[in-house]
Amino acid sequence: MNRVQETPLTMSAIAETKANQRLLERFIWLSIATAVATVVIKAIAAWLTNSVGLWSDAMESTVNLVAALVALWALRLAAKPADHNHDFGHGKAEYMSAAVEGSLIFVAAALIIYSAIQRLLDPSPLEQLGIGLALSMLATLLNLGTGMLFNAFAAVVIGGVSLKGGVGKLPGVYAGVLLLSSIHT
Repeated sequence: MNRVQETPLTMSAIAETKANQRLLERFIWLSIATAVATVVIKAIAAWLTNSVGLWSDAMESTVNLVAALVALWALRLAAKPADHNHDFGHGKAEYMSAAVEGSLIFVAAALIIYSAIQRLLDPSPLEQLGIGLALSMLATLLNLGTGMLFNAFAAVVIGGVSLKGGVGKLPGVYAGVLLLSSIHT
């Protein structure tokens, strides 16, 4: 029988890993909550307006929601220690997460193309554009706010690098420190 060898960890390293795990899970839950709200808002906007463009936007948001759910699953699975079937742990779950998201993007693209072709063949008028666009803008602002929180988190936790690819600014670092202190208390 093949025994799995585990690398010994100090208690502080274990605590840090568990704290990081909880923190990441909180951010993923925030992402899931934002995605659910965004999907609902965008679907209502699409339904009210009968716009293929807004339907495609709602489908893309659905991909984001499922990707966040799969990311939560992958994060929890990857945190499991090595066992008799997985000598080096469960870290490959992250690759499965990426494969699922890529597949979902392909399916959403196919549905968007199909919907667009159907609308070209059978045009119908758009309705209630004002409220539909206002709802779409609300969903955009919700995503922007969540993205700014993630950017602040990245500026503090990932050593000052923002998710936009640049260096985190001082206000982002302050916001991230305040955010992390409120999460840890």
